Amino acid sequence: MSGLSVVMVDDDEEFRTRYRDYFAHDSQIDLVGEAGDGAAGVTQWQTHRPDVVMMDLNMPTMAGDQATQHICDQDPQARVLVLTVSDSPEQVASAFDAGACGYLVKTEPPQAVAQAIEDATAGHTPLSSAIKTRLVELWRRRHGFIQRATEPTRIDLTGRDRQIIHGLELGQTNAQIAAMLSLTEGSVKQYVHRLAVKLGVRTRLQILRETRAFEAS
Repeated sequence: MSGLSVVMVDDDEEFRTRYRDYFAHDSQIDLVGEAGDGAAGVTQWQTHRPDVVMMDLNMPTMAGDQATQHICDQDPQARVLVLTVSDSPEQVASAFDAGACGYLVKTEPPQAVAQAIEDATAGHTPLSSAIKTRLVELWRRRHGFIQRATEPTRIDLTGRDRQIIHGLELGQTNAQIAAMLSLTEGSVKQYVHRLAVKLGVRTRLQILRETRAFEAS
């Protein structure tokens, strides 16, 4: 192999085909493995130990942020470059919290993605322009959360958020909440994590404290 080794993880076969064809004509990149879900992506990473993993986020079996977490827990030096459709602050935060080295949206052309792969191996943090804006928004929101200790501010909680919070109030485990709401345990873990990001906290107890503060304000 003469180029940078890459594993591509995405449940969209058409997307994978597009990049498989593109990389076949790019002497700087060697596509060494593919996977259609996060769990298979972790297995491909373990098999090939590539220079970079291209990771989608919204996938079956195991979401991309969870797969990224698994990979980076095993090797903190692993480079996982997120390439997905979402530019929501919550998903951006979730990806970087899991250990991603960069974040691109799928509107980027293949040439930009190839350059981002090279940049990632050089130790840079590739970002789409839209993601830079989202990171500023996220910083501002998290900074605002710090002030809530004295001045609670209301935030929008979805119906699903409130169902998850109700399960937490009952002291239920992820598995119990999943059974109650007819979800997978992995989905519940994602919801709890996104709630924590939305509230600017880390633990279940802090989630409950923050939501009670919002309700009382």
